[in-house]
Amino acid sequence: MYNCAIIGLGNAAWKIDQDKRRKEIWTHTKAYINHPNTNLVAVCDIDVDKQTEFKLHYPTIPVYNSIAGMFAANKIDIVSVCTPYDTHYEILCELTKYNIKAVFCEKPFCGDVKQATDIISTYNNLGIKLAINYMRRWDNLYLGVAEAVEKERCGKLLCVVGLTNTALYTSSSHMFDILHMLMGDLSLIYWTIDNHNKRIVNNKEEYGGTFILQNKDNVQCFIYAKAKPENLLFELKIIMENGIIELKQDGETAYIYRFIPSSKRTNYKEPTQLEQFWYKPNERMLDAITNIINAIDGEEVIKCSGNDALKTLIILDGVKEIK
Repeated sequence: MYNCAIIGLGNAAWKIDQDKRRKEIWTHTKAYINHPNTNLVAVCDIDVDKQTEFKLHYPTIPVYNSIAGMFAANKIDIVSVCTPYDTHYEILCELTKYNIKAVFCEKPFCGDVKQATDIISTYNNLGIKLAINYMRRWDNLYLGVAEAVEKERCGKLLCVVGLTNTALYTSSSHMFDILHMLMGDLSLIYWTIDNHNKRIVNNKEEYGGTFILQNKDNVQCFIYAKAKPENLLFELKIIMENGIIELKQDGETAYIYRFIPSSKRTNYKEPTQLEQFWYKPNERMLDAITNIINAIDGEEVIKCSGNDALKTLIILDGVKEIK
C-alpha cells in the first residue's frame, strides 16, 4: 500500500468531482481514495479558505498549510502537485528534500523548457518517477487509436486536423500532447495568435490560436485552438491512405471511415463510415496511478513522463517567444 498526498486544493485536486454530471473519476483525491493500493494520508494548501472547504467534504483527511509540515507528520510515497503551473518548479524542487518514490504533476509541469529540463534531470538522478497528467495518455480510446495509427491499419498517416478550446497552457495543451502521442516529435512551422477568445486561468489571461506542426516524416497537422472556453471542443480527424479515424463528441467517441468504391462516381473511392471504433472504457485516473505504482516497482514505464510533457512545453515556449 502506498501513502499519497496532494499539494494544492483546486479543481484538479478535488473540486471537479463535485460536478454530479461527470460520471468518471477526474480528480487526484477521488482517484487515491478509490484505488485499491493507495491511501490518501494528507493534503496541503496555503489558502485557508480552500483548506476549510476541503475539510467540509473530506473531514477525515488531514489538511496542512505547508509542505514541510505535511511531511513532518506523515510518511509519503507518492505526491500529486495540483497548484498553478507557474508554481510547479519551486514545489518540485522542494519535494526533492523528502524520501518520495513518485510525483504525479498536473500539466504543463513547469513554466518553461529550462525549468522542465532541470526537473527531469534532477528526478532521474534521484530515481523519483515523474508522471504528468495529460490524462488521455491513459485513456483506452486514445491508446487504441494510437495503436491503429502506428500499425497503419488504415494505411500510412497523411494528415491530422485537431479542434479544441482556447487557453494554450491549460485546455489547448492537451491537443498538442495527444498529437505528439499519435505522430511522434513535432516542430512548429506556422502559428497565429487569437486575442479574442481569452480565458482567465488562476487570474492570468490565456490565449489560443491556429497552428501547423510537422513530424520527422513531414506529416503535418493543423490545430484550431480558438473555441470559447465554455464550448466543449476536442475533435480529431486522422487522415490515412485508406481511411479516416475521427474522434468526436468532445473526444469521447471515435469512428472509422474506409475509402470504398463510389456509387456516385466512376473510378473514385469515397470515405464511408463502416464502424464505431471499439474500445473498453476505463477509469483513466485509476489506471494512471496503477501505471505510476508499476513504474515504481520496475514493471512499466510512465505513459506520460516528464520527457513526454516536455515536447508540448517546447511548442508552447516557441509560441510564447512571438506573443
